[in-house]
Amino acid sequence: MKEQVLVVTGEASGDLLASQLVNNLRARNRELEFFGIGGENLQKAGVELLFDSGSLAIIGFGGILRAIPQLLRIRAKLLKEVKKRGTRVAILTDCPDFNLRLAPRLKALDCRIVYYVSPQVWVWRSWRIKKIRRYVDLNLPILPFEEDYFRQRGISNTHYNGHPFVDLVKPGQTREEFVNRNQLPGHFFALLPGSRRREIIKIFPLMIEAFAGLSRRIPDLYGVIPVAPGLPMEMLEHFIPGSLKNVKLLRGCAHEVESYADFGIVASGSATLECALLNLPMVSVYSTDFWTYHIAKRLLKIPYVSLVNLVAGRMVIPELIQRDLTPANLIDKVLEYWNDGSKLAAMRTGLEEVRIKLGAPGAAERSAEIITKQFFSDRAFSMSSVPGEGHPGGTGNDFDIK
Repeated sequence: MKEQVLVVTGEASGDLLASQLVNNLRARNRELEFFGIGGENLQKAGVELLFDSGSLAIIGFGGILRAIPQLLRIRAKLLKEVKKRGTRVAILTDCPDFNLRLAPRLKALDCRIVYYVSPQVWVWRSWRIKKIRRYVDLNLPILPFEEDYFRQRGISNTHYNGHPFVDLVKPGQTREEFVNRNQLPGHFFALLPGSRRREIIKIFPLMIEAFAGLSRRIPDLYGVIPVAPGLPMEMLEHFIPGSLKNVKLLRGCAHEVESYADFGIVASGSATLECALLNLPMVSVYSTDFWTYHIAKRLLKIPYVSLVNLVAGRMVIPELIQRDLTPANLIDKVLEYWNDGSKLAAMRTGLEEVRIKLGAPGAAERSAEIITKQFFSDRAFSMSSVPGEGHPGGTGNDFDIK
């Protein structure tokens, strides 16, 4: 009987990274079967999906509270399947609000836990370190400064293997093919409003209003909006006024848009790193609900919001966050860079520095090799922890906000 491995991820970027890891694990061991929560990419990788990753894509404290009944049902189903299938290894990818609550229950079922794309406890909620130290057997972060951070806090089995985006973020078409196939002008702006619905509701209307204003200032401006997997096209169309004819929604071509655009307006998140790898100058934007922002503002321990600036350790791309994110401010910030060649050149230099820091190709391959050596051998499992000894796990139905 094949080894049944649980995989859990909660959004589009995690789905992409987890699928790459699954493919590399399968290449090393054909006796592995995978099931769990994911999206299109994990499904293409042959993972049996019990739930779509969109069911875990929740933003804000209010969002978590409203979703508790659904999250409890999902968790109960996963644990039932883990027990039924005799699963001994779980790969939890990002999504810490769900995964760090799932981890103790998995431990109670004698499951070894790999955390791929480690929770960003260096941003906030640093007390989560205790949970990671207690329940995670192998910690695989994807940002260059995270390995030292976790090891210094007692999580010794932490390995940084480079960022998987270095392999993944590449256009699948030439510029000419992409432009001709989609009937686009040779020059355009990229508008990337994010992959979560609540995120888009907050950010996209401001982005579109700013783009309409920019269209009156930049001759022949055209905008292309890649729609994230799992998002209905109609959701974004709803926010685009009929009078705005110089924008186009496209499905399944984010890397082409990021590669061939002249400038980007990008929701803060993994998309900013994708754009950095493709050397696209950009303004990073973000907005969330009132209470989430004000609670986070008091807890955040970082000087920047954008991953690009955090990896660089300095301000490389401008950020407009929450109250500062207005159409007028966004127009001004884009024009500040668009009209100044020296500022654009300096930004591109900074983006190249970030690309170098993200490491060499082969990150997922190196991670799969470590997982295989540590867990998919008789000796690795003979050392597995006994339930209740060293890794206690609850079995109740609590879903506390921690």
